[in-house]
Amino acid sequence: MNTETQQSQLVQWLEPLDFSTYHRDACEQHFQNSGSWLFNHNQFKRWLGPSQNFLWIYGSPGCGKTVLSSLIIKTVEKTHLLLYFYITFHQKATLSTHTLIRTLVWQL
Repeated sequence: MNTETQQSQLVQWLEPLDFSTYHRDACEQHFQNSGSWLFNHNQFKRWLGPSQNFLWIYGSPGCGKTVLSSLIIKTVEKTHLLLYFYITFHQKATLSTHTLIRTLVWQL
């Protein structure tokens, strides 16, 4: 069995969510210098260091969490292993813990 077949079977078994379109749409909302303040924030710098494992972004609906997250992903995935998951109330599957775990495992 070749690698492509194994990969296809793994996707069928895990049923991860594909965030590529959602992520691309969020990236298209970036403006020049969007989120630049974040990259100088101490909490963000600690997260990039060896001791902090996750960065939790929270806020009110519509305040820009998705756009900020997409900027972080776009910047950080070039140099670090990065697992991400978008939660949106418009897509009920994103509210499932099982879906979250399956999607993160697939990204590994």
